[in-house]
Amino acid sequence: MYNLNMVIYISEWSVDQQIGIYEKSCKVIYNKILSYDGKIDELKKKIYTLTLLSTIPGFDLNIYKVNNIIFIDFILHINDSDQIPDTTALFQLLKTYEVNNNSALSVESDTLKNFKNYLYITVDHPDDFHNLRLSKDSLTNDFDILSENSIHHEKGAGSVFVAFLLGIASSASWDFLKSKIKESGYYYEYLNSDEIDINLIATKISELAKTNVQDLNLVSFNQLNEYYQIYFKTRYKSISVKVNKMNQIIKLDIADNPYLSNN
Repeated sequence: MYNLNMVIYISEWSVDQQIGIYEKSCKVIYNKILSYDGKIDELKKKIYTLTLLSTIPGFDLNIYKVNNIIFIDFILHINDSDQIPDTTALFQLLKTYEVNNNSALSVESDTLKNFKNYLYITVDHPDDFHNLRLSKDSLTNDFDILSENSIHHEKGAGSVFVAFLLGIASSASWDFLKSKIKESGYYYEYLNSDEIDINLIATKISELAKTNVQDLNLVSFNQLNEYYQIYFKTRYKSISVKVNKMNQIIKLDIADNPYLSNN
């Protein structure tokens, strides 16, 4: 049995002669807790069969497994000249799994421990990650898997991949893991606590987003030149923050219920 936090967005795109294609607005149209006792892949298949997906230019279906909950972001992309798509069949499908939003749901963060480093590795399938045999021996793990993410993008050229966010406590484990993953040839990014203080960033975000710091779950990050884009999830918010190596917040985006403000 899974607890799923399902959030559906409508992302409206436009074209400007100077800046090109850009996201004009993004609105949350659904935010519910679901209870699901099947395989997540089966739920994905049911969503993929909906006529809705053939009526829009594209979509993203992003799944983040963190602790005792699975966060699902389903983003429907439309052009600003399009009508709002008919989501009736989608909502009817999800309604069969809905539970009381006020029911107790523990999403206590385990991703903000004092890890020395974080590593984000992208593979084709979960088995590819587990086959890397990243532990030094069969008795101990030298890292914590903080999030397992399944990312499916369909807009123009499609892409599907799986990524794992690892928290690493010791320098020795860090050196071993980087060496093993380099040998594998899989794409990875890393974040060093000497450059980015995740706990400090989380504290700043909790104040700005008006949420408890213990509710923030780190799910992914990527480096953008001298900056880092870092992503957090909570029961009610999706948070993207751009920071520099002095731990200053350059940009903060908060997708909340019911709306994410127009850009």
